[in-house]
Amino acid sequence: MALMQKFIFFVLSITLTFSLTAKKDDYSNGVLLDEAFSYYYSSNYEKAVEYFEKYIDRVGDQEVPLRYLGKLYLIGQKPEKAIQYLKRALKQNPKSIEAYLLLAQAYLQLKEIEQAIQTYEKVLSIDPFELTSLSRLAYLYETKKDSRKAAAYYKRIILSINTKGGNPNLLAKAYSSLANYYYSKGQYNRAIEYYEKFQKMDPKNPRVTVVLAELYKMVGRFHDCIQLLDTLLLGKPDYGPAMESIIESMYITEDPRTRGYLLRFLKDKKKVSLLHQGMLYELSGKDKQAKEAFEKLLKHNSNRLAAHIGLAKIFLRENNRNRLRQEAFTCVILAQKLTAARVAYKYLNILYDILKQQAEEMNFKKRFFNPTKEGALLLGSEVERLAKDYTELYSTHSDILQADHKIQQAIAYKRLAIFMIDTLLEWYQAQKQDLLNLEKKDSRHNNQESETLNSGLKLLTQNMKKVEKKIRGALVRKYGTVIDLAWLLRNRKVHREKEAIQLLKAIIEKVPDYPQGYALLSIIEYDLGENNSQYWQKGIQHIEKAIELQRKRGKKIPASYFFYYALHAEKLKKYRDMEIAMKEAIKRDPYNPAYLNFLGYMYSLQNRNLDEAETLLLRALEDEPENPAYLDSYGWILFKKGKVNLAFKNLIRAKEITDKKKVPDMVIYFHLAEVYYYKKEWDLAYQHYKKVITFKGTIAEDLPFEKIKEKMKKIESLKKQAKNGG
Repeated sequence: MALMQKFIFFVLSITLTFSLTAKKDDYSNGVLLDEAFSYYYSSNYEKAVEYFEKYIDRVGDQEVPLRYLGKLYLIGQKPEKAIQYLKRALKQNPKSIEAYLLLAQAYLQLKEIEQAIQTYEKVLSIDPFELTSLSRLAYLYETKKDSRKAAAYYKRIILSINTKGGNPNLLAKAYSSLANYYYSKGQYNRAIEYYEKFQKMDPKNPRVTVVLAELYKMVGRFHDCIQLLDTLLLGKPDYGPAMESIIESMYITEDPRTRGYLLRFLKDKKKVSLLHQGMLYELSGKDKQAKEAFEKLLKHNSNRLAAHIGLAKIFLRENNRNRLRQEAFTCVILAQKLTAARVAYKYLNILYDILKQQAEEMNFKKRFFNPTKEGALLLGSEVERLAKDYTELYSTHSDILQADHKIQQAIAYKRLAIFMIDTLLEWYQAQKQDLLNLEKKDSRHNNQESETLNSGLKLLTQNMKKVEKKIRGALVRKYGTVIDLAWLLRNRKVHREKEAIQLLKAIIEKVPDYPQGYALLSIIEYDLGENNSQYWQKGIQHIEKAIELQRKRGKKIPASYFFYYALHAEKLKKYRDMEIAMKEAIKRDPYNPAYLNFLGYMYSLQNRNLDEAETLLLRALEDEPENPAYLDSYGWILFKKGKVNLAFKNLIRAKEITDKKKVPDMVIYFHLAEVYYYKKEWDLAYQHYKKVITFKGTIAEDLPFEKIKEKMKKIESLKKQAKNGG
């Protein structure tokens, strides 16, 4: 027994000794680490390095002290040494964003740009919204002259700040950079979208306001330009850049203040631009000098709308019909490109007046609309030319009306264009028949007149080739115009899809190898499939035919063909075919946000490839960070991945945007209801479920209404139990 007691005492003594030693070591290690941090925060970096290294030597590798050693060596301009410690830190914690950021900084010190980029990308794989990485990547790609990549990161900066908050100066930088990017690409409406946001952040900055006004002019928003600059000039009445910018818009819109503004702006100016000279001369009735100034300007810049308007006004006063017609048509085309509908309508009316005068002078109606088409070869080039002018004018008028959202009127003018083409085709066919009759007549002549006969036949052959070329040209023009009409009839404002289908089938019957006809037919059938699923089966066959025809021709297959194939395949539950087609579409158009969103959302509905789905939606949101459909898809994918809080933020943002536009989206409401249900926020879940099942409008996708009702009953039951104390 005594022996056992001694043994126990010995064991306890040994244990106590080890325990005290361990505590002493823990204490001394803790002191070392405290000293290291103390030296670091007092900027005694050499001592801090010494104590961090002593600590690591004692306890082994740990992420935090290794990271601080990396940081200290960066401060000491020793990036190679920093990299060694930071890589060791990342072995201990592969998800340390702080360590990756320091590592990227070390690579930048060494000018190893690609390594830095890869490191920042690694951070974004951990946190897609990490602002330091996003801003550095945007900057690095700008320095590499890769504006597309830089733009993608600036868009993600906006998304990050909208989601998580952040530096407003960085947000302003993102807006201005994206505006400049789209301006450089000639996408002025997209540039305006970002510059408007930038200007709202700094509304009193006159330079920013003038740039926005200039962008408005570039897309034909002349009245918006005037309104914006009027406000600026109230506070800064003599601000030269604003005066210069507003005058041109005033002149184009025939604002009565234009001459007064011009005189004020040009006062004491030693050098006056040709445009300002021309405008002032024209408004002062000095037409000869104005004409010289405008024509000189147009030699250097043939698309300056204000100069063409000035010339049109002069030729109208001079009653110079030929020059007026030329300038008025140019004004219409330029205004159409700028989507300046009001300007276009004015000069369309002038053109119609001119054509009407010409038609009366040449007795156009009687000659052109002659039902018998007798003497077709004597139709006259002036009549044919006027018919073509009417065709061009009707078609252009239709396009302008379509851009102005006046669909019914656009349809009417497109029909007029087709009617004129059909009438021209009748004349050309009659001319061809007359030539055939002459050929038969000449071929019956005897051999004595063979030399004359050969000469006549040669002339007939030449004329026949010309007529056949006219027929081919008119048919091509007709098919294109019918496609335009079918597209208009498909518009949701008129819902005349079946009429559009008849038109397209008539074209396909005449030209069975016309891929555009099959493609548009497929698009319309997709729309009709909501009420009759047989249309989807027809639609997938037609888009398949369009793809096949393009391939046979050796032509590039448009990405949109694969996209519409995928839409049909999804409706027909051919998910593998859908996925293959979408990948083909994205390969051809990798930055199309609609394509990225569709494939990503389809993955979420099938609960597969969720990591890829998240990446696809991030790319879509880079292009349109405020698109509610994309925010909803992204939020739903995050929810499926268990990132509930971030999912909730994106879904709420999507709901706010659609509610503000007064177009509530029930798919978003359903997704939010599911999140609230998961979070056991029963009242909010119930409210959103109820909104979905009582909604009277159209819902974009099939929702599980029976499951929704079951969940609502469960919520009612839970609330009842809670009320009864159970």
